[in-house]
Formats: sequence, C-alpha cells, structure tokens
Amino acid sequence: MLDGTRKLRLQVQPCAGINPVLIESLLGITLPQNPQEKVNNEPTAYWLGPNDWLLVNPAPDINSVSSALRDSASGATAGVTDMTDAWSIIDISGEDAVARLAEGCSVDLHDNAFPSGRYALTRLQHLPVIIHRLDDTPRFRILVDRSVAQFLRDWLGG
Repeated sequence: MLDGTRKLRLQVQPCAGINPVLIESLLGITLPQNPQEKVNNEPTAYWLGPNDWLLVNPAPDINSVSSALRDSASGATAGVTDMTDAWSIIDISGEDAVARLAEGCSVDLHDNAFPSGRYALTRLQHLPVIIHRLDDTPRFRILVDRSVAQFLRDWLGG
C-alpha cells in the first residue's frame, strides 16, 4: 500500500532566525507561507501551520538538510522528520473527479474556485487530508494518513 513517494516534515522553531531563502535553496522547493498559496507539482511543499511544512519528493539527503538547518538556526530548533511511511498519496482524475470529491468534502473544487496549483487542508469522508489540484484535467493528489488510506481508496472506487 505504500506509494514510495518520499515525504519529509520540516518544522522550524518560531523566531529561529533561519533565512527562508536558505531553506528553499537547501531543499530546492519554495515554501508557501500560508495555505492559500499555489504550489508546484514536484517537488512540493505543503504548509501545515506556521513554520511547519510537508515536503513531497524533496531532492536532497535528509541528513545534510538537517545539519544545514541546525547550523543556520544558531542553536534554535529546526528539524526534518521522515514521514514517508506515515502518509499515503491517492491520485484521482477525470471529469467525474470533482463530483466524486464533492460528495465527501466541503471545499469547492471547481475550476474558478480551486484552480491548478491550489491545495487545501480539509476533510474528505471525515478524514483529515490535503487535496491538491495538479492540473486542469482535472487531476488531484490526496495526501492522507496511511492507516486510513485503504478506506479512502475504497470510497473513491479505486
């Protein structure tokens, strides 16, 4: 059931004094500063909360990033945790995708309200998820806790 996509959680102590440009250059990913920002498809960073991101398919080695963050934090707490086995990714696409997702989600996923690149931290079938609209096919990526991923796959019909 594991999808093999690498997922890391980046958490930085507030007021750590870490330069976001440095973090982004280390990771090769632009870090959104709120959940309203659009994000790239790969690699991707999802804003989970202030100073907290889920990174999908980051390029660098986790140990080198952790070391560089500690060095740049001047003693403040900054950490990277491997979450690969904690999250599953489910893709859904096609003309019926919006309608199917709307049956279990309160977010308006239609083109005008939820364009490509937009994501939301929400609930789908009462489960906390991240829904990311990857393109106008429409194609969506759903990130969900691995322990309930099969239930969600079954509900989606796949």
